[in-house]
Amino acid sequence: MLSRLLTVATVGLSSKAFLALNTVSVAGLDVLRTALDDRQRGVLTVCNHISVTDDPLTWGIMPISSYFNPRNIRWTLGASDIMFTNPVFSAFFRSGQVIETFRGNGIQQPAIDDAIRKLDAGHWVHLFPEGKVNQFLSPQAQLLRFKWGIGRMLMDVKRTPVVIPMWLTGFDQVMPENRGFPRFLPRPGKRISITFGDPYHLTSRLDDILSQWRADTQPLADAEQASRRIQVTRIVQEEVEKLGYTVISGTQLNTKL
Repeated sequence: MLSRLLTVATVGLSSKAFLALNTVSVAGLDVLRTALDDRQRGVLTVCNHISVTDDPLTWGIMPISSYFNPRNIRWTLGASDIMFTNPVFSAFFRSGQVIETFRGNGIQQPAIDDAIRKLDAGHWVHLFPEGKVNQFLSPQAQLLRFKWGIGRMLMDVKRTPVVIPMWLTGFDQVMPENRGFPRFLPRPGKRISITFGDPYHLTSRLDDILSQWRADTQPLADAEQASRRIQVTRIVQEEVEKLGYTVISGTQLNTKL
């Protein structure tokens, strides 16, 4: 617990310090804070993935007090072949509330089981469902197909979490994929926006569907389970893309950090 507290606090404060070197606009942070304060169910945030710095830098917008209470900081999934390549990295990322995930091992792997347990226990889980950095967005904010692990999480939790769509801009300039030397350093002085969408429409939409399925006592064939996971995943992606379009088209009001 102490190692988690020290890691989360250090990374959180460092992220906040870096964001201070940029022009940052934030909209809807109160949505996330309300969900975390209420905590009658788990919290699931979902957003586009435009830079290797999206996490943790995004969470530099959180109140400083959050960094000293790991329960108010997200759990997230991280690729084993990138984040857990040696004992030092493994210890650091585990202390930073990252769940080791094995690419190619499908949606039945232990990482997904662990994320489901976190949500059932009322924790906050954050996902980048595209599964990789995507800096080539269309004007319509069309994303790569979301991985179906999010569908399995939502189908298998005991109670639908509060699902909050998010949209990021500017981090692709902080860490462009085609950056030169020094590749490992983020670039300050950029314009960044972090937008939280309305969770109530999305959560209610999912809860209506998922509640009906949970009430069904008949075991589902594998094909039917897969079909339902795909449907749930598509609903989440639609809402994230819809939020992204409002941001890109300039209809989302932002407030300066």
